[in-house]
This record gives sequence, C-alpha cells and structure tokens, in this order.
Amino acid sequence: MINVSNLFVKIKKDLILKNITFNIEKGDVVALAGQNGAGKSTLIKSINGLIKPKSGAISVNGTIGFMPESTTPDPKLTVSEFLSYIYYLRGDSFTPDLYSKFGLVKKIDSLCSQLSKGLKQRVLLAAVFAGNPDIIILDEPSAGLDPQFQLEMIQLIKAIDKGVTVLISTHNISEIKELSKKVIILRNGEISYIGSTREGNFYEYF
Repeated sequence: MINVSNLFVKIKKDLILKNITFNIEKGDVVALAGQNGAGKSTLIKSINGLIKPKSGAISVNGTIGFMPESTTPDPKLTVSEFLSYIYYLRGDSFTPDLYSKFGLVKKIDSLCSQLSKGLKQRVLLAAVFAGNPDIIILDEPSAGLDPQFQLEMIQLIKAIDKGVTVLISTHNISEIKELSKKVIILRNGEISYIGSTREGNFYEYF
C-alpha cells in the first residue's frame, strides 16, 4: 500500500530525511516512532504529497485519510456542521451512528471552539474516515491529551476496521505496543530500526 524507496528530503539547507526505505502492506497497522525532531512529521507530509522529496520515490496504492498534528476543527462550526461539511466535500455523508462510534452524541450541537482538546481530537478522527479511505495516517493523535483521553483515543484507533492500512506517528512507547505489531523508528532523519514491537528492546533504537 505504501512503498518508500531511497527517500531524501531537504528543507531549505537542512537534509531532514536520509535514504529512507520501507514497505507497508494492506491491513498493516504500523507505528512511526522517534524522538521529537527525528523526522516523523516530515516523512508523513512527504507521503501525503505535502513536501517534495529531494530524491527517491514514494508509491501509495489507495486513498488516504490524514489527521495532521496540531490542527483543530473549524471553531465557528458545531460538531455536526463540521463533520457534515467534511463528509460532503469527500462525496460522503456523516450518518448518526458515527456520533456514537466516536463518543460525540452529547456534543452534536456544541461549537468546536468549546470542546476540550480530547473531544477535538475525536472530531478530527471522525473526519479522517470521510470517503472510506484505504489508508489512515495519524500524526501524534494523542499528543497533549490527559491519560484518560489517551486511552480513549487508543480504543478508537483499535476499532478501525480490519483491512484498512494504518500508519501512526508517535513517541509514546506504551501506545506503540498497544496499537501496532510493526514499528519504524527514525533517529536523526534515518531509520534506526524496522521490526516487531514484540522485541522487548526496540525502544533502545530511539
């Protein structure tokens, strides 16, 4: 579903990603891990076509639903208005059962600006599924959330339908173990580890 080969990405004068190569197959749930500044967000933006690589190749087979880091739903709209609009733009319709799935039943008429960070993240996650994408890419979906909302976000991600390919950027080791069987770890813009999250010492490659 996602093939990255010999990828180099340069932003201004800085070489951010160096010789990145990996494959993600259909239905895989993969964690993209590393410390802040390791290059995770740059790689995700490159996969989404938001950053042009210096060299190398990226091949994506399927449609992508993308939840970027540090974004918020439109503060002027209610939850129902925002989600209905996003789904309309993608040729889809937001059905009432999805409010229940994402724990938003009591917030349908609330302005997005009045929601807690955790609830805003739920709204954004619900928006990602507009158009039934083949691939879901989440950039630090639980960053800045309190422990309870982190657990809720993990449960929502775990409920994603089987067969959908998921790539999750995170530096939370417990989240990596809980959500994925495979991890790609970046360090200083290079891959330091690709393998199973069942390996007890994978975090040593951060």
